[in-house]
Amino acid sequence: MALIIWSALLIGVILFAAVATYVGPKGFWGRNDQLAAILPPITIGLAVVSLVISRLVPPRMKGGPAGTPDALGVARTIVASGLNEGGALWAVVGWMLTGSTMALVALAISIAGLLLVFPSRNRWARLCATPGQEPATPLVR
Repeated sequence: MALIIWSALLIGVILFAAVATYVGPKGFWGRNDQLAAILPPITIGLAVVSLVISRLVPPRMKGGPAGTPDALGVARTIVASGLNEGGALWAVVGWMLTGSTMALVALAISIAGLLLVFPSRNRWARLCATPGQEPATPLVR
């Protein structure tokens, strides 16, 4: 389930970036120079803050009283992926409106953040562990 959700969020960003490339700042509307002065730095800041928060908050999330470890892992994956996707979507909108390559840098940062939260086998073991509990590793019995 976590892999499906993560994939859907990543594919959504990629498809939106493709549409933005087609419509772009030279497409349906002209470039806004006032917006181009303020929006790209905001997109960079949002991408960096989202990346940092997506690495700090999910491991500290606690499960509900009746929640399973897998449900906790899915919730943590959704939160981390959603934070990075928000920064990515904002970067795509910023690029579409301004045509600034700084917004594309913010998009690259956010996509890197999405790739970092991929629910791999090792990451999944860490995501399903409760705070303070060490995840099981194949080397330790």
